[in-house]
Amino acid sequence: MFESSPPPVPADAIMVAMSRQSYVERGPVPSLAELVSTVWIQRVPASSSAYTQRNLPNGTVEIVCEIGAVPRIAGPRTAPAIDFLTPGTTLIGIRVQPGAAGSLLGVPARELLDLSV
Repeated sequence: MFESSPPPVPADAIMVAMSRQSYVERGPVPSLAELVSTVWIQRVPASSSAYTQRNLPNGTVEIVCEIGAVPRIAGPRTAPAIDFLTPGTTLIGIRVQPGAAGSLLGVPARELLDLSV
C-alpha cells in the first residue's frame, strides 16, 4: 500500500503511457490560447529501447525541443513520417493554432510545408 496517492491528472490533460514512452498533452495558459492550441511532453525512459514515433499529417505547425538541444519548427506534414526516439529522450512541444504561424513565427505555414528547421 502507498503512503500517499499520486496527484490527480488534470481534466484538460490527455495522457498516453506505454511501457516504452509517455505522452502528456494540455491546453495552453489562457493568455496564449489565441496562438497555441496545445502544449505537450513526450518521454522515452533511459531504461527502455528506442521508440518508433509514427507521425500522421495533421496540418499543424509545432515548435519542438528535445531537452539539451536547439528548438526546431516542424511545418505541416503532407505525408506520414517516422522518427526514432532514443532512450532517455524528452521532447517538449507547442502546437500552433491554425492560421497563427505567421503571427507567432513571422512565416506563413505554407512556407514550412514538410520542413523541420
